[in-house]
Amino acid sequence: MSLRSTNTCGPLTTDLYRHAGGFPSLPLMVHYCTPCGYSGPIGDFDPEEVAAGRAVITYLIGELRRRTGDPDKAKAWFARMPDAVGGNAKQDWLIDLAIQPSINPKEMVDEKRGT
Repeated sequence: MSLRSTNTCGPLTTDLYRHAGGFPSLPLMVHYCTPCGYSGPIGDFDPEEVAAGRAVITYLIGELRRRTGDPDKAKAWFARMPDAVGGNAKQDWLIDLAIQPSINPKEMVDEKRGT
């Protein structure tokens, strides 16, 4: 089976994945990093993208740890968010999103507020 097209009409989950409306395309698009456990589309593993999307990847590793039942490792990854964001004001919302699981864990992002 191969994926020829999909859509982004479904809900946004806390792992920043926008579900497709209809056929679940995620299983056909996931790639996995054995050393850190990060999973994502092939473009997320491009060295140039990793340098620019560092905060997102740091957040997603923490979220992966949270979802797999390892709250201590999740907390450690989430604590790295301020350094990962650095001075990029456009990614400050990720710091709030990383704090949210310890206050009010949930699976969907409230897109109106950003968290």
